[in-house]
Amino acid sequence: MLACISRYKSSLGAFEPGDLIDSPELEAALLQDSPGSFERAGKPLIEVFAAEVTAPEADKMIRRRGKA
Repeated sequence: MLACISRYKSSLGAFEPGDLIDSPELEAALLQDSPGSFERAGKPLIEVFAAEVTAPEADKMIRRRGKA
């Protein structure tokens, strides 16, 4: 499954960001025509890793003082 990430229009169709494509033949054609407009559906790796990182507790944070 592909997700459209930027506006795309051609003889293959017109897609807006957020649209999902679930046809293997169309997916292959779209990726060949405009790889920057589509990505595999699912969470991008950056979101997966970001979800695992949590902010430190307030008493464990490092605070730096500004230069005076």
